[in-house]
Amino acid sequence: KPNFDTLVPTYFRREREKVIKERRQTIDRIMRELGFYEDDATGIIMTEMKALRLIQTHERARQGRLRAQFMKEIRSLKDKIKAEPKEEELEEGARKAALKIQKIWRGYITRRKIRKRVVEEMLLIGMLPGAYTSVAERTRAEEVKEDRRRLQEVRQEEYESALVTIRDDIKKHRGPAMMEEMGDEVRAWFMGYKDQTGKFPDMPTEEAGGSALIFSRQGQAESERSKSTAPSSKDSKKGGKGKKGVKEKEEVKKRPEDEEDLGFKMSGSSFLA
Repeated sequence: KPNFDTLVPTYFRREREKVIKERRQTIDRIMRELGFYEDDATGIIMTEMKALRLIQTHERARQGRLRAQFMKEIRSLKDKIKAEPKEEELEEGARKAALKIQKIWRGYITRRKIRKRVVEEMLLIGMLPGAYTSVAERTRAEEVKEDRRRLQEVRQEEYESALVTIRDDIKKHRGPAMMEEMGDEVRAWFMGYKDQTGKFPDMPTEEAGGSALIFSRQGQAESERSKSTAPSSKDSKKGGKGKKGVKEKEEVKKRPEDEEDLGFKMSGSSFLA
């Protein structure tokens, strides 16, 4: 069977060690709150009589299993004595056994050759270390690995502290100007909303997005406009239907007068006064 092992890189687990530890602590806390973990394990209280009965039960079960195994062996021996195999059956069984052994051996040899070729290819392209490395080289490699890990931790701490410093610096120097710009945007949005809908909007709730919805310039003005225009469109449709009905009634009234004279009518001449 092919062996497909999913290997998780070491650096991935090391970089996320803190997150993994917090998740495990959270899972343990939840399981303890739900009652799956018992902080104070209480021992099972058992009397001497119960212990004796339990030992007797297990001993009788053991003796019963031994007796059943003994009887099974006796029956198998009797069956072997009764059913003596013929010479042809022995030859056929030997042939099948030889074929089975050959099949397994050939598969083993082929897998070993393929594995050897894979290792040679990996060694050729430098994906695997050589069969022999000195102790000094291994020690030096471990030292370099540890130094790299420590340097990564130092750089990560510097990066996080730099983020805090930059955020504080922007808040200190650019904060007032940004607040003023945001206030101008909010006022412009409120006035634009009033010009479009004729009323001031309500502040968005926290579930709707809060003040972030104002800066996104989406949603309420367009929805209010669509709501305000919807009844007018319905009224126009109703008015159109009413006018159409009136026109049809007028045509029905005029139709009998036009149908009185079904003969040919000569149009008036434009040259006669």
